[in-house]
Amino acid sequence: MILGLATMWAWIPGLWLLILIMLPLIADGTIQKRTRYESTNSRRLLSGILYGYALTGAIWLFLRSGYRQGVRIGHWLKNRA
Repeated sequence: MILGLATMWAWIPGLWLLILIMLPLIADGTIQKRTRYESTNSRRLLSGILYGYALTGAIWLFLRSGYRQGVRIGHWLKNRA
């Protein structure tokens, strides 16, 4: 999560790209659950890092969006009064 926050200052991927980055972990876990396949530690590590980065980015996007919406509502209320 710290690595994700450290790199988010330069570029925040869009929500669809973040969802796409989350897919390897979701697919690996689903396949393991439904079949006899067992993932390797390196595959789990890589998919977990990708998922953590994407989750951090999604949280950052939602927080930023909420802040901007709050600022807009604040300006609207201030100008209305």
